[in-house]
Amino acid sequence: MISSPLHLYLIRHGETEWALTSRHTGRTDIALTQNGEDEARKLGRHLRDIQFAHVLTSPLKRARRTCELVGLEGIPEIEPDLSEWNYGDYEGRRSVDIRKEEPNWNVFRDGCPHGEMPAEVSGRADRLIARLRTMDGKIALFSHGQFGAVLATRWIGLPLAEARHFPLATASLSILAFNPDHPEVPVIALWNAASCDLFKEVSPDTSKNKRTPIMLIKFSTDKTVTEVAKALEIAVPANHFGIMQIHDLKETMTKKGVDFTRQCKVFEVCQPQQAKKVLEQNMSISTALPCRISVYEEDGKTVLATLKPTTLLAMFNAPQLAGTAQEVETAIVKIMQDAISG
Repeated sequence: MISSPLHLYLIRHGETEWALTSRHTGRTDIALTQNGEDEARKLGRHLRDIQFAHVLTSPLKRARRTCELVGLEGIPEIEPDLSEWNYGDYEGRRSVDIRKEEPNWNVFRDGCPHGEMPAEVSGRADRLIARLRTMDGKIALFSHGQFGAVLATRWIGLPLAEARHFPLATASLSILAFNPDHPEVPVIALWNAASCDLFKEVSPDTSKNKRTPIMLIKFSTDKTVTEVAKALEIAVPANHFGIMQIHDLKETMTKKGVDFTRQCKVFEVCQPQQAKKVLEQNMSISTALPCRISVYEEDGKTVLATLKPTTLLAMFNAPQLAGTAQEVETAIVKIMQDAISG
């Protein structure tokens, strides 16, 4: 029998109260919020038709509950190595508060007092990868944000410190696999895709049962549009980006005599050195610049959304700029997360 190539479907658990407020949640066994449960159910719609050879989950309640709500066939196996980083003395604290005491602290470099150190977490990821590589087919892994970043980093052979470039949203899907043209080369085939962004249905009268991928990064919060917009004005320069323009669509439409009642602000942001690097390689990419972060009302929540720079760049066939696109995407995600938690 011919074995199927190994594909690891890495799923971060749904939203929790601590995830919503950016508090480090290691071994505290916290439950999902109602929104977190809804996120898991939505993600399940895209995964239930996939035949998984194995389903593994962290023993922590938030991961096990996400696994249950996604609803894959078979009995999930508890895998302790999928547990989140043990934050020790930093459990329940926010990075921004820790850095008031330790300005240069980085969990991926410095670890946590009375918790896990980077070498321990890296060793745990390596041990799990060695086990997974004895398997084949599609494997579902229900895990956590920072351990998931470590797992991806070690999968492609990078030092653990590089995990800072791989943030994960709640209830997101990532896929770790191998390059089909070079089967010995591990790759990240998909990263940090939210359930609402995985597929958009094509009109059934033209392409029945077909789906086309779209790639948005979205976060939601109970804060108002005005509160998030003010937080973005702080978060953007704090992350070494500049604000080129802020478009208030409601205000602009009103001035044009258009009755538009929903709040929506669009921030055009740019990191000049990164933009210079990209444009020197391919001026046609200027059609996709600058990066935009939209803040708007939807279903009683305030949503922050942006197009994934990595996906936009892929349209221009410029693989040499993939690293730059990932750096920009990581920074944009951090800006959005800072605006929600700040």
